[in-house]
Amino acid sequence: MSSQLTLYSRRGCHLCQDMIALLQDFEKDYNFTVRIIDVDRDEHLRQKFNVLVPALYLGDREICHHFLDLNALISALDGDEMAPGAQVAEPPSA
Repeated sequence: MSSQLTLYSRRGCHLCQDMIALLQDFEKDYNFTVRIIDVDRDEHLRQKFNVLVPALYLGDREICHHFLDLNALISALDGDEMAPGAQVAEPPSA
């Protein structure tokens, strides 16, 4: 069964675009889908996530923000607790 992740994002955010690209690379291998929500379309979300975008969630559990933490993503998908000090996947170079 596929897991549903939520990515809180905004237009014009290069970190958001980087995380979306990385998630698309891993989507099939790790069996998840991503729902992207523009935080600027909702005042509550804009206040909550203002400088934290992109923020990746599984349910109400934050997996990471700003950069994709692949170890934390895998742990979340496996149902494990977040691994402290997990490695961060670097955004692709332009």
